[in-house]
Amino acid sequence: MRKIKLNYFPNDSNWVGGTIEDLEFEAKVFDEPSKYGIYGGKVSKLSIDGIANYDRGWEFGEDEPFVKDVVEFLEDSTKRFGGGF
Repeated sequence: MRKIKLNYFPNDSNWVGGTIEDLEFEAKVFDEPSKYGIYGGKVSKLSIDGIANYDRGWEFGEDEPFVKDVVEFLEDSTKRFGGGF
């Protein structure tokens, strides 16, 4: 897996942001999987520095190699609402 770093992961919002290698990403991550999530998971929106964009469906970049790594990383994140990070 590539080096991924979170820059923000607030307890009062579903929006998170970070970097993978030298690319910035922003995502909307929920505590539970959804039919709107990527691959039916917790990530309902994802933008990676203009190479991939998902907003309840792929706009572009689904096959970009960074996507899988970021999604797996975010899917493994701790619950925030009623949980903690």
